[in-house]
Amino acid sequence: MDNLGSFFLFVFVVIILTYFFPAIIAIVRGKRNRGAIFALNLLAGWTFIGWVAALVWALTHDYEKNDKNNKNETPPAAIEN
Repeated sequence: MDNLGSFFLFVFVVIILTYFFPAIIAIVRGKRNRGAIFALNLLAGWTFIGWVAALVWALTHDYEKNDKNNKNETPPAAIEN
């Protein structure tokens, strides 16, 4: 009976890790919106579309605005005149 209980515990842990795989990826990658990804995964992950959406969101690259470089840029048209 102990082996059967261990088996069911193992299966349960695998299912939980698979379910929260998108959230785990978001946390490991340090995503800016990891809380929102976790919420989407928790609330809509039971649907396949919600799980895939959370996974895609977790795998996308975070683009950050570089305000330091963009503040002093002069448009090319202004330079030519």
